[in-house]
Amino acid sequence: MQHYKLEYKANNAYASQVWGAYLKFLIHPYAALGVQINNPVFSTNVEGDWWISNARQKEVSEIYFKSTNKFTSLEVSYSVQIYVPDLNPFERLSLPVDQEKNILSSPDWIIDNYKFIHLTKLRPKTFLSPQENANFQWLNEGNLLDKIIALRDQVHSTVEFISGVTTTNTEASEVLNLRKGVCQDFTHLFLGLLRSNGVAARYASGYLHEGEGTRGASQLHAWVECHIPEMGWVGIDPTNKLLCDHNYVKICHGYDYDDCLPVSGVVNSSANKQSSEHQVNVQQIQ
Repeated sequence: MQHYKLEYKANNAYASQVWGAYLKFLIHPYAALGVQINNPVFSTNVEGDWWISNARQKEVSEIYFKSTNKFTSLEVSYSVQIYVPDLNPFERLSLPVDQEKNILSSPDWIIDNYKFIHLTKLRPKTFLSPQENANFQWLNEGNLLDKIIALRDQVHSTVEFISGVTTTNTEASEVLNLRKGVCQDFTHLFLGLLRSNGVAARYASGYLHEGEGTRGASQLHAWVECHIPEMGWVGIDPTNKLLCDHNYVKICHGYDYDDCLPVSGVVNSSANKQSSEHQVNVQQIQ
């Protein structure tokens, strides 16, 4: 087991006074696959009530904060200790290619995974045209994981990791044109390409224990989970060109970033401007 202390800090500043807020935070670890969660602590500089709810799914926990007090800035601090089972992604074994192909083409598989296979212009963050998809090569031979890894490596070499160039609203087609971005941009582009090739793939958000040369650990990180016959959902990180192991601490998953917003809700204010700063720290405890 790996023992980590996770810390999340955020500062939201408003251009004019706020006189009440009801907010939801998706920052609490995903309670599944043997993950043990201890001593969550949530605090703010504004007096109010907070509670943890898992009404969305039993594995996903949302932190809610409600206040009727007045403020112009909201400082949030959250920490938790967790134990994560050791995971070696290379221990997973693929099915024989013919058997895997039969499962992937079966109506049951397609129906069960349709939500994460289907591309739609109504969710443009991951939508790619056939012409855009043609910029990347999808292998015709081999098992599904090998094809996914080959595509991941193409995305990694195509996009340069640079912050400040994109926003959380940047779409996959824009990332392809810019060839620059951060972890959610790598992830959205990779998702669009995977779904264009019929792969069930979903957006995952969480914490990353920083290793030498890894990118995206100072903020909440994003990666892709692909559904592979016999293996289940396998984490693939196009930003760092890695298969996900116990250094990745998941918070939630969804179709794209919009399903995994770290902060959402309403504030009562006439402010037309807001600035936010976020910081994440993952400390391994021996």
